[in-house]
Amino acid sequence: MANVCQPHIGSKKVILKAGTPNGIKLLNESMLWLSTAWSEVIGSVQESSICGPLITTAPQNFSCTAIRPIHAYWKHGGIAGIHSAKLLGEELYLQVAMAALQRGYNCITFEGPGQGAVIREQQLPFRNDWEKVITPVVDYLLTRPEVDPQRIALMGMSLGGYLAPRAAAFEHRLAACIANDGVFSFKFSDMGREPDEEFEGDLNNQAFNMEDFARDLMDQSTNVRWAVENGMFTYKADSIIDLVEKTEPFTLEGVADKIKCPTLVCEAENDHFFAGQPQQLYDALTCPKSLMKFTADEGAEEHCHIGALLLFNHRLFDWLDHTLHLKEGKPLNQA
Repeated sequence: MANVCQPHIGSKKVILKAGTPNGIKLLNESMLWLSTAWSEVIGSVQESSICGPLITTAPQNFSCTAIRPIHAYWKHGGIAGIHSAKLLGEELYLQVAMAALQRGYNCITFEGPGQGAVIREQQLPFRNDWEKVITPVVDYLLTRPEVDPQRIALMGMSLGGYLAPRAAAFEHRLAACIANDGVFSFKFSDMGREPDEEFEGDLNNQAFNMEDFARDLMDQSTNVRWAVENGMFTYKADSIIDLVEKTEPFTLEGVADKIKCPTLVCEAENDHFFAGQPQQLYDALTCPKSLMKFTADEGAEEHCHIGALLLFNHRLFDWLDHTLHLKEGKPLNQA
């Protein structure tokens, strides 16, 4: 039986019968075109005046060499620090940083352990204590004359929806935090279960074979296969069971209630990675909080609202303008 790939574009589906010769030819041609086009886009961003020089900071045990200040004509001193688990700093410019500049924000994108150049060039895997990454970034921002120290916001996308709240729980100089979409737990032992379902297996019990369980899921889902293979690379795991063990600390249980700054949790109606987790994170927060839902009727139901970025960025920066009191022109201590 032929495999059928059904990628979503907004709320529309494209059906490719990947098991047929025509389907394979079309898929290969499409992927080649996308790869070539994307390489040209990234190259043009790197070579343009959009990106400033690379900035090196010295967080604990690694050099963050992929921080890229992005310059524009600013109408206020707000700044959004943006990062993602999968996307490169240049890609984040196209996804959200360009919109930030259009709304008058100073903006940088950056990569830490497990991301972009840091995993590829320094071979440093993800770490759960993401505040160790963000605090040196905030230290750097406070040296920039155009940055309002009372209006520093942090945004994380995809797995960044865990990393950003984790950092905000311990880095209290942040004025706002955005989790797009919200992630409460990235433990691979949660794979295939509902958010409120307890794990009943014993990782040390030979009768429960996590490797076989995960391989079965990988055979059934290309999303799961990508997540496991990419996870083993970005966590430097030698096996699936090693990946499970290395992701066990990646939870906001007992951490989310330490966040003090206003936090926006975004939720995609059909998120294929973290369904149910935005609500779980929102419920665990005790700080000022907002839950922003994006739906199929809006064409914004996919993971991180791909296909509806104009809508997403419009709503995001309206929230941030209001939260940072930028429309009113008031300093935060007088709000």
